[in-house]
Parts: sequence; structure tokens; C-alpha cells
Amino acid sequence: MLAILTVAIPATLVTYPAPSATFPSGPFNISVTEGAGTPQTSFVYHSAAPSNGPGAQKGKSMSWSTFSFAGTVSVAVTPQKNWTNVVLRPTSLGLTASRVGDAAVFSLAQQTKVIVEFDGDTKDSLIVFGDDLEEHLPLREGDIEFGPGVHDINQSFTVPKGARVHLAGGAWVRGTLASKAAAHGATIEGRGVLSGELLAHPSSATDALAMLNLCGNDITVRGLTIVNPPTYMVNLNPYWKGCIEQRSLVENVKAMGWHYTSDGIMVGRNSIVQDCYVRANDDSLKLYMSHTRWERNLIWQLDNGWPLMLSWNTMSNEHNISVTDTVVVHVEHTGDTHGARAVVGAVHGGTAHLSNYRFENLVVEGPVFRPFGITVQKTQFGPFDTGTISDLTFRNFAFEGAAKSDSKLDGNVSQIAFYNLSLEGTVVSSAQEGHFQLGEAVTDVTFSPAAIGD
Repeated sequence: MLAILTVAIPATLVTYPAPSATFPSGPFNISVTEGAGTPQTSFVYHSAAPSNGPGAQKGKSMSWSTFSFAGTVSVAVTPQKNWTNVVLRPTSLGLTASRVGDAAVFSLAQQTKVIVEFDGDTKDSLIVFGDDLEEHLPLREGDIEFGPGVHDINQSFTVPKGARVHLAGGAWVRGTLASKAAAHGATIEGRGVLSGELLAHPSSATDALAMLNLCGNDITVRGLTIVNPPTYMVNLNPYWKGCIEQRSLVENVKAMGWHYTSDGIMVGRNSIVQDCYVRANDDSLKLYMSHTRWERNLIWQLDNGWPLMLSWNTMSNEHNISVTDTVVVHVEHTGDTHGARAVVGAVHGGTAHLSNYRFENLVVEGPVFRPFGITVQKTQFGPFDTGTISDLTFRNFAFEGAAKSDSKLDGNVSQIAFYNLSLEGTVVSSAQEGHFQLGEAVTDVTFSPAAIGD
């Protein structure tokens, strides 16, 4: 008698179902193939700009698809309209697509976020999220699972302390997640979607409507997609709520909004934000708190807010903030605000002394309104001009497109060092050459063509 041993071989390509048989899809079709295997359909989600949203966004849409894999896969994207040319962004990835019939086909060999643009169209956009394989941990008592399908959890669904909240691929969860007491040690993860489509956009930003509105130490948010927010998207330990907790990890989160006040990611001190995609219509990454690392993030900035924002009205002294290996693929700014609308900015109207920022290996692919707008000034949001911003180092920062307005440093701003700053391919060696306007109080601004130095 022979014994037959069957060994389960884990899948190395996982696609996810639509939340329902009638769930609306975007104007693209996607299939993913591993080796010589059979192509698998990857469902394409779709979000149209709301009718009550900002005028600059009306008529636009964004589509996305998520799958998980190990090894190398081939991705075929077929738009519903005819096309001639395709660009894969970030262009720094070096990815190229070939045409096979009506599809644009390209390969992925590691976790990658790819914006697929046909004939320069950014009105109906598409991004492909090729994720690592998930580690499937067993649920424990108190954990929460949202399986494939549509779930209505309403506003401020409570995340318990220490709980694991899993949004499975194919889950469309309508509502927001929040903590009533401190959610120390909580994890929110998965390949599913958290959508704020049923919540009305407020007249001003409110934490109560944030998609993730949590306070607590050691909170992890990983993998999920956040869309259609009425206001803030990832709001962990915001200082303005008196949340002084720390050590958040935000990893591989995809956050996409339409409305003004749809800020991207805020975390408390001693936190890490990495490998995320943010498409926001307010500040995308809020670089507010000490000892935070922001690395390998991808940003599409809409017409409001700043991709990289240092401060509006910070009142506590903060320092040691690093931003590395970040790409801004589009900046849709059309006008100014407080004379400081920019890719990197501050409208610091608080009393805090902010210092020791490090920016390294950043690329902005297209045209911008203004590269830098770092100011200390009074505004309706922060009525002080006694704060300071100092000790900022920018190393290997490239703006590939043209700037409509000069960069601006103003107020109590000092010790700003640029190493290998390039504008449209030209390395900047002086404030004049870089088109910087320097206020009377600004001191010690230097430029070096070399990429070294500290």
C-alpha cells in the first residue's frame, strides 16, 4: 500500500474578485500572467470625481487594480478607447511597455506602483498596484475580518486596542475606522478598499470624518486602499487632537481623494511612512513630527495643498525628519496661496522651532507652480510669526519640468543647504540661478553642484 503525500504549494500570483457581480469597473481591462501560465483577470476599480467636488477635478476619474505576486509577472492593460502611445510612471523605474493587439504589456519583478498613461491622458487615470504576497495570519479573539463583498460600517467604526483589522482583497468597506480609547498595538491591513463615498464632505476639515482617525502607540496600517474620503485620509496621532502617542508604521497604503481637505498621511513622533501612494487635494505628506522617516513614497498632487508640507501652525518644537527616494509624478497647482504654494512648503504660523530636515533623492516629473515655498508668516490658521525653520538639507533633488513661479524662502528661515539641485536638467549653483526669492530675515542659504556634504 503506497502512501501519497500532498504538499500545498503557495500561489505566487494572487488576483482578487470584484466586491459583487454588478460592481462598477473602470474604463480599462487588466490581466496578469505568471510565466507561461493562463492570464488572470485583475479587477479594475473606478472612482469618478464627485459632482460637488472642486471645479478643477470635475469630469475626471481614477481607476486602479491590485494584485499580489512573487517572482516576475506580465501585465496587460487594455483601455476601452484607441491609443497610440503609453508612458509608465514613475519614469525613473525604467519600465517600458510593448503593444500586443490593443493592450500595453509590461513586466514587473518586484512590488511596484505603476501609473499607466495613454496618449498623455490624465483625465481618466489608471494605476496598477503590484504588491508583495500577503502573510496570512490566523485571526485571534477580538480581531475583525472583512471578506470579499460590500460592507457598511458607517462612521467611526471602533478599532479595539491590539486588534488586527483585515480587509481582504475584494472587500469594499464603506465607512471610517476610529479609536475611542487609545488603540495601542492595533493593525489595519489587507488588499481591500476603505471608501468614504457615503459620507458628506464637511464645510471644513474635521477629524471625526477622517478615514482612519486613531490615537495610540505602535499602530500599523499596511496594504489597504483608501478612496473617496470626505476629509483626512490617514490621521494617526494628530497633535491638534492632543494625541502624543507614537511609533506608527504606515506601509504600502494607497490613499486617493478628490475634495479639498483630503489630506494624505499624518503620523506622530518616531514613525515610518514607506512605499505608499498618495493622490490628495490637500497636503499629501504632513512632515510635522520629530523622528519620522518618509521613504519610497509616490505622490500625485491635485490642485490644492502641498506634496511635502512642513508646517501650518505647529506649536511644539520638532526635529529630525527625513524624506528619501520619493517621486512626485504630477502637480496640478494652478494658483498661489499665502505666496507659498509649492512642492516643498511651509506656512508656519506657530511658535515652534522646527529643525533638522533631510531630503534626499527626490524627483518631480512634470511642471510645477513653484518648487519651494518655505515661509514663517501669520495666517488665519496660525496667528504667529515668531517660530523658526532651520537646518534643512536637500540632496539630489530634480525638478524635470518647468516652474511657473520663483521659489520663495521668507521669515525666520535659516541654514538651508542644496546639494545637486537641478531644474529642468540644469544644476543650480546660486539663489539667482535657481530663481529663489529670499526674504530679509532669511540667512545662510547655500548651493553646491556636488551631491555630497552635510
